[in-house]
Amino acid sequence: MCVLNGGCEEEAYKKLVVALCFEHKMPLIKASDGNMLGEWVDLCQLNRKGNARKVVNCSCVVVKDWGEESQERSVLLNYFQTEQ
Repeated sequence: MCVLNGGCEEEAYKKLVVALCFEHKMPLIKASDGNMLGEWVDLCQLNRKGNARKVVNCSCVVVKDWGEESQERSVLLNYFQTEQ
């Protein structure tokens, strides 16, 4: 699965990522905020209360290892099947 920051300003980069996902039949989701995406993939530091700070803006994330079977994983896989 690939998650692309829809707010990325580099159009050529976004087109390349979309084309690669299409070519390799990889599911693609667009996130609205690069900072949120950076926080999701732990490109940040956590303060003592566990809140993210110094979050790094992220343009694209690829998930190769889905981990063990879970309800969240099933929801994502069902979403991808309905989008095709």
